Amino acid sequence: MADATAVGADKDGFVARWGLALGRGMLLLSTAFAAHPVAAWAPFEQIETALSAWQHGAASAWMPTPQEMRPLAMIGVGAGVVFALASAAARARRGHVRAAVLDLVEHALVASMAALADPLFAVGMFFIGVHAFRHTRRLACTKTIIAPSYTTTHIITPPCTTNNFLARLVRVHVISLPLLWPTIPCMIPLCLLLGGFNAHSLAVASIAFYMITTLPHHLLGLRLPAADLSPAAA
Repeated sequence: MADATAVGADKDGFVARWGLALGRGMLLLSTAFAAHPVAAWAPFEQIETALSAWQHGAASAWMPTPQEMRPLAMIGVGAGVVFALASAAARARRGHVRAAVLDLVEHALVASMAALADPLFAVGMFFIGVHAFRHTRRLACTKTIIAPSYTTTHIITPPCTTNNFLARLVRVHVISLPLLWPTIPCMIPLCLLLGGFNAHSLAVASIAFYMITTLPHHLLGLRLPAADLSPAAA
């Protein structure tokens, strides 16, 4: 949904917005599970194993195998293609043909990365390089968010331009530090539970943390104001 907002699909109607959001999510995750079922499931299996040990052997109600998930993942890939095409068609009908084509190109690149790269790398690259960057860019170009760092009384906030964009990105990260500090003590026990402090355990612990915080993150995202960008710039 954040991607749909970032590229202006929100303004093209329900089908354009939800088609892009669902299509993007399914093409990323379903493709990863369809192409690499064992590797894609490995972090979740590690989380499940750690939780079972912490709960003195109590297993979850359902523990799927990669072989069981692959047919479902293939269905998800097909559904992702349908959603992506529906969104592009809806945007094209609104006259945004170039945007629709760019959406499809990005869908194809995301699916290709999920099919060809290691699942942990592919998903991480998407969330850091696409999803998180767009969230940050949106905030950096939102006057009500960034204005206090640029203005005092009676001073006009400079518009979001190429020249000040990097400074705005840095400022957004500084503003968000109060949300980072509570995350660190949450991550420490997760890393310890999942094998200690190394790159792999940190990645898996991050997945567990994101699973827990997805709903508040989503609800916060829905409350964020729109960026002060033209449709072409978005």
